Amino acid sequence: MMGLWLKRKDWRSHRGFMKKAFTLLEVFVLFFIFILIAFIVIPISIDDTNQVKHISNWKSTNTHLLNLFSTLNINNYDTKQFEQQIVESFNEPFEAKIKPYKILYLNGDKPDNNFIFENLYKTKSNKVLGFKWFKGKNDTLYGLVMYDINGKKRPNVWGKDVFGFSIDKNQIEPLCQKESLEILRSDCSKYGRGICCSYYYIIGGDF
Repeated sequence: MMGLWLKRKDWRSHRGFMKKAFTLLEVFVLFFIFILIAFIVIPISIDDTNQVKHISNWKSTNTHLLNLFSTLNINNYDTKQFEQQIVESFNEPFEAKIKPYKILYLNGDKPDNNFIFENLYKTKSNKVLGFKWFKGKNDTLYGLVMYDINGKKRPNVWGKDVFGFSIDKNQIEPLCQKESLEILRSDCSKYGRGICCSYYYIIGGDF
C-alpha cells in the first residue's frame, strides 16, 4: 500500500509539473499573440497619424492657394508665368524642374495620361508642385495643379500625400468639387482613384 501511495504521489507531482509547463507554454503563446498584434497595429497607427498630418497640411495649402488664385487670372499669364507665381507664393526656395516620378492611384492603379505631370518643382522641404496644361475649344486654356506634401518620399499616392486643383478659365478649385458626396466617398476609398480626396477631406470626409 505504501508503494501504491508513493506512486500516486509521484503521478500527482508529475501532473503538477506538466500543468506548470503547460502554463508556461500558454504564456509564450500569449506573448507571441501580443507581439503579432503589435506588428499589425503599430504600422496602422503610424500610417493613420501620418495621414492626419497630410490632411492638415493639405487643408492649409488649399486655403493658401485659393487665396492666391483669387488674385490671379490664368488668361493674363502664359503657363510659365502662372506656374512661377504659384511657386513663388510659398516663400520657400524651389529647385529647378525635377524629373517625373511614380505616383499611383489610391487603389494601386497607374494614373492615366491626364494625371501624369511633367512640369514638377520641388522645395527644399520636399514639397512638390506639378502642373498639367490642356487646350479646349477656341484654344481655352485649362489645367491641373498637383501638390505632393512630402515629395518623392513614399507613399506617393493620390488621396494619401498627393492632392490637386483643377483650373478652368477663371475658376480654380480642389479636384472633384462639383461631384456628389456619393462619388466623393467612393473615389476616396481603397477601391477608388483618390483624386476626389482633394475635396472630400476639405469638407470633413473621413479616411
